[in-house]
Amino acid sequence: AMKETNTPRLDIVSQAIVTLVEGVCKENDFDIQYSGIESTDALPIWCLATVGETLKAAKARMNQRVDQLIAHLSHRWNLASLIHRLPSEVLAMVFREFEPYSPGHTHLLDLLLVCRVWYDTIMGSPELWGSFAAYTPHNIARLIIDRSKTLPLSVDWNTGVKAPISRDSSKVFGLAIENSMRIKSLDVDVLTRNDSGLRRLLEGPTPILETLRVVTGGFVVGETTVGDPDFVLSDGSHLEHLSLRHITTLLDSPRLSNLMTLSLETSAVPDSLQLLLGILSGSQRLEVLHIRDKERSLEEYQAEDQVVLPHLRELVLSQVANIYVAAFLASVYTPSCSHIEIKDRNIIMASDSEAVGALDAVIWQPGNEQAAVLVGGTNLNIIPHSLIIRIESARIVVESFERHYWLEFHRYDIAQFVARVGATFSQMPSPPALHLHYAGTGREEPSFVNLQPWNGPVDSLFVQGRSGCRSVLRQLSERHVLPGTGEVDWICRELFSIQLAYWADEEEDVALDGEALLSLVRQRWSGEGGSAGAEIPESFEVHCKRVHFPNLWSLEDEITRALPSFRLVDNAY
Repeated sequence: AMKETNTPRLDIVSQAIVTLVEGVCKENDFDIQYSGIESTDALPIWCLATVGETLKAAKARMNQRVDQLIAHLSHRWNLASLIHRLPSEVLAMVFREFEPYSPGHTHLLDLLLVCRVWYDTIMGSPELWGSFAAYTPHNIARLIIDRSKTLPLSVDWNTGVKAPISRDSSKVFGLAIENSMRIKSLDVDVLTRNDSGLRRLLEGPTPILETLRVVTGGFVVGETTVGDPDFVLSDGSHLEHLSLRHITTLLDSPRLSNLMTLSLETSAVPDSLQLLLGILSGSQRLEVLHIRDKERSLEEYQAEDQVVLPHLRELVLSQVANIYVAAFLASVYTPSCSHIEIKDRNIIMASDSEAVGALDAVIWQPGNEQAAVLVGGTNLNIIPHSLIIRIESARIVVESFERHYWLEFHRYDIAQFVARVGATFSQMPSPPALHLHYAGTGREEPSFVNLQPWNGPVDSLFVQGRSGCRSVLRQLSERHVLPGTGEVDWICRELFSIQLAYWADEEEDVALDGEALLSLVRQRWSGEGGSAGAEIPESFEVHCKRVHFPNLWSLEDEITRALPSFRLVDNAY
């Protein structure tokens, strides 16, 4: 522990000043016995300026020596601390968390000023000087390139609208082009996709490039040739990670044949599904695949020979044309996928409806391996315990709160598509619990709500609108021949939660609402029809306005006696 120090006594300081002044006077042949400030009155006037200047120089030199002494003492003290006992190799590992230069954040240039050990470690570790960006001043970028010696470089070139860039960014960009042979990771975000400088960098020699991300604003300066790629990679080793947005390249390049991650957006997505599948078939290490914002092209899409991606764990198809998504899913198998996000576009061309339906018939059928993956797979480590399924007039959404899982499909014939998806779930050996939500749509067709395909795995049911509510009352009150088994039983016999919600402006039909509900309760759960009752739900709620459904509300006590978990709620949606 440090011992408490005492402030130097005044007489010790005075003695030091005496020694200093007498030494200065003696060097300049002035005979004086210094005993205090007043004793200098004995000096001749003509020598006062000389003595004063000499004392200033002596003071500066003394301060310098004292500072050196203090620094030496501090250095010895620091060496005794635990962090300074770390080997330089370990310190260098810690310093890898810091960029060489990063305005607004602590960076290596800041750490150089901390102490001599840190300075020596940073300056003697080329691996720490491996990256620069558009905001890096030219002199610092030059320092980074020199200090990194021959090691690989990472370049982050973001010159977007709000991106900070250095005043001499053109010189820094020149350094990137000059040292392209050393670039291992290149991240570019610019406004225009056909900038000549950008093309020089992307098409320059990059033999060790592993990671390439290029995002452009989609703007075009000057003329371009339709169909030509915006850039072509030079020869070199296989890339591991590729991400492109609003910019095209030759995707059948040999350098892209063994990717680990692939992300394509907008114009970067090839119109030809065959071309995309060809790339994927050569990338058996692929772990992450993102396809975003792909509109319908003039291509004809159909199921192709199946491509197996054994290591793919993350699949994202977002805002992609329905026909493209359907053809893709019919042509791939991703047995290890645990992160699934599929959102097709909410507009489907009428001319595509039949073709999409044909592809759906290929995917959503019992035994289809990719459909099994999409609904949870057979791997116990990735099957969600429960799924929420929301069905609307032209859309179905399947989501899980337990893991990254989202399916969203738009269809003209939503009833047929829902039936196919439901049958796929129902015939799984161990399906997850399903929470089925039929959203109000204003449609009057009772067939819109069809519980039969969802028979087995549905745990809870929520339905909006009188058409759907009446359809549910009818279906739940009847015994059905169940698909797959041929047995006659109650449909969705293990429902534990039922919620029916009428719209606020809907009015009662005595036979189709109140009387139908009472008949359902008596037959399904009281056994009045002579058949064994279904499982009694933990909750059965009907939401409707009392003033619009007087007969139903008059039956509340009778229904509750037969089914204690029943409850009427005087509000509507």
